[in-house]
Amino acid sequence: MSAPWEDAKHLQRPLSDDMIVVVEKPAGPEAQAKSRMEEGGYTAVGALKKDDQGIWRGKATKDGKEVSVSLDYQGNVVAN
Repeated sequence: MSAPWEDAKHLQRPLSDDMIVVVEKPAGPEAQAKSRMEEGGYTAVGALKKDDQGIWRGKATKDGKEVSVSLDYQGNVVAN
């Protein structure tokens, strides 16, 4: 159901402060990729970029060594 604003605006009612709930913005895709890599045991994950095939690629540290790391669309984390 819809109506022109001029006809519907009188129905608008402001909410009282106790009815308003502020929620956190969900993590974006880059933050999710970083988190998944960290779950895989990588630290200092950074320089993340998504390639044209949908694979997240970046740099990270694992076992004290800097490595190139990737995360595919299925959630697989791989050091390259």
